[in-house]
Amino acid sequence: MIAVNDQRCEHCGACTSVCPTKSVQIGLDGGDLCLNINSDSCNNCGRCVKICPLRALSSLKKGGS
Repeated sequence: MIAVNDQRCEHCGACTSVCPTKSVQIGLDGGDLCLNINSDSCNNCGRCVKICPLRALSSLKKGGS
């Protein structure tokens, strides 16, 4: 599972461009930009985590740890 630090994310789109399953998308939440990760289709490859220039994404092991 991939976790998003909303305080760091600037919605640059780098993560969306490298996701092989298209699980990472920029969307709107109440008029504000937000990063959405579809955990059902995410294969936890870590490409989004590696490419994020602001280190706003992190990979969590299954079970939430």
